[in-house]
Amino acid sequence: MGTRSFHFVEDYRTLVRQLIAHLPLPEAMSRAVGGDFTAMGQIERQLLIGYGLKPDHTLVDVGCGAGRLAKQLVDYLASGRVLGTDVVPELIDYAKIGCPPTWQFTVVEDIRIPFAENEADFASFFSVFTHLLFEESFCYLLESTGIYWKHDESLSPAARSYSPFLNSSKTGRCSTMHTKRFATDCHSCT
Repeated sequence: MGTRSFHFVEDYRTLVRQLIAHLPLPEAMSRAVGGDFTAMGQIERQLLIGYGLKPDHTLVDVGCGAGRLAKQLVDYLASGRVLGTDVVPELIDYAKIGCPPTWQFTVVEDIRIPFAENEADFASFFSVFTHLLFEESFCYLLESTGIYWKHDESLSPAARSYSPFLNSSKTGRCSTMHTKRFATDCHSCT
């Protein structure tokens, strides 16, 4: 799957580059992720804390964009960290600004989460699935089962059971033939 081109990558990169060419950088970055940069980041932060995000947790922020959430977590994740991914290099560059050097921000070319198995306590997908096809969203959920889930019992039931049709085993594979049918183009299901 690494060579497959997804519909959203070039479109989003083109949009961001157009915004940067016509607006001051902070405004371009805010608009690229939907506007209300600080307010939305604070809302996302509070949602994750409400679902059990702790100051020492590692959060994978899929589609981190310009770091709207990460920038609001700098003071909260004092001993934790953020692992962010996005398809737009300019957004990743902006996301790094003001964040601790131990936090990782990575450009991805496809639907994958490039972090080690059992590395994270939490995974977030704010404003990601609205840009993807159903099958692409499904593949991301499958992919997240490999990096997430240290199986922290202090997490709320909603945070632990975000997707009842996925197998939560270490393999991150589809749990039934029915679900495998929807993920035939996803490298997580072989």
